[in-house]
Amino acid sequence: MYVPEHQQVVKGALTQMAASKGPLALLQGAGNLSQQFTILESADGSKDVGKFPSLTLVPKPVGQTPPTIKKIVLKLFPDTYFIQGITLFEVSGNISRVMFDHIQANTGLSSSQLTFDVPPDVVVVELP
Repeated sequence: MYVPEHQQVVKGALTQMAASKGPLALLQGAGNLSQQFTILESADGSKDVGKFPSLTLVPKPVGQTPPTIKKIVLKLFPDTYFIQGITLFEVSGNISRVMFDHIQANTGLSSSQLTFDVPPDVVVVELP
């Protein structure tokens, strides 16, 4: 994971960096989200301030391990229902926001386009 403002790259297995399997599955489009989350829509069907439909995902308990994510709020593009933004609310109080634009589905990218070259002026932190 590259964090430009910290001039840092955190390197490790994706499962080590994911705070929970839920957000990872969300981005991968894998699995049935209703198995991992309680999905809440706006009670009145309204859209958020930016006129985007929104959903709130609340993690369901899994075993004895408490979830690290309190909830995930999704903003969706109204025409396609692609994810326009994700806000993660962690139990610790941290809030992370990710916004997407210029989304193109199924464009047939080759794996060579998904490589990352570490900039020379950053610190690389290796996770165990």
